[in-house]
Amino acid sequence: MNKKLYCLTFACSLFAIAQAADNATITIQPNTEYKEQQVITEGVLTLTLEEFNSNKYGDDYTTQSTTTTTDAALEGSDIANAGWLVSLAGSANPKKDATGANGTIPNNGNYWKVSTTEDGYITIGVVLNAQKPFWIVYEKDGEVVAASSASDNSLTYEGFKSEDKVYANYDFAATAGTTYYVYCNGSKLGLMGVKYSSTIESTNDDSDNNSNNESSDNGSEEGGTITAITTNSADQINENAPVYNILGQKVDKNAKGVLIQNGKKYINK
Repeated sequence: MNKKLYCLTFACSLFAIAQAADNATITIQPNTEYKEQQVITEGVLTLTLEEFNSNKYGDDYTTQSTTTTTDAALEGSDIANAGWLVSLAGSANPKKDATGANGTIPNNGNYWKVSTTEDGYITIGVVLNAQKPFWIVYEKDGEVVAASSASDNSLTYEGFKSEDKVYANYDFAATAGTTYYVYCNGSKLGLMGVKYSSTIESTNDDSDNNSNNESSDNGSEEGGTITAITTNSADQINENAPVYNILGQKVDKNAKGVLIQNGKKYINK
């Protein structure tokens, strides 16, 4: 092979590997057949659809459009710009053997397994029914551990409940080679998609609306803690839009902490 051509090919290969490590997205697609036990890999990211109901192995998952929903929970939620178009759900509640999963690692029913071959950050877009305990757990040193929010590491995905049905993104720091189990107890957790990023800044994709945003001059996101605030310009803000906390729960606009309104995060001290 020509030396120059070889060098160019090698450089392109390295670039492709670097790109794969920086970002990977698995999006649920319309008019696509999904089966339980199906494994989907994109770059460094792997998603497994872990529905298994005794002799019903191979059952179809059900897809539902999130673009045609009239559910008020979708309005103002932080998935508005994430690119999720369709959600996916199985047919049986997640269980550990014959009981509800509820903080354990489930072994049958509707739950999602996510892993990455690189350390980084994972964002998972879900449809969570009201009053259903939501979990992201993994195994460490023989114990089941709840994953923490990458945006606010004081929060853990440890059976919290939403007062209302929500469409939301949840992000967490992910370790290479670790499998994360995502589900809600007593219900079928809908999945819209999964994203991997090597940096926390790109876990939630608001790129489509960046031209309408104004960012603060003093601040950045470091170490999984939000220190920068991005808001809509004044003519874009609907002051009566519902307000959500980082867990996707609807809250009063005077609530303290990281809040989401009009699809944007801000800090209310």
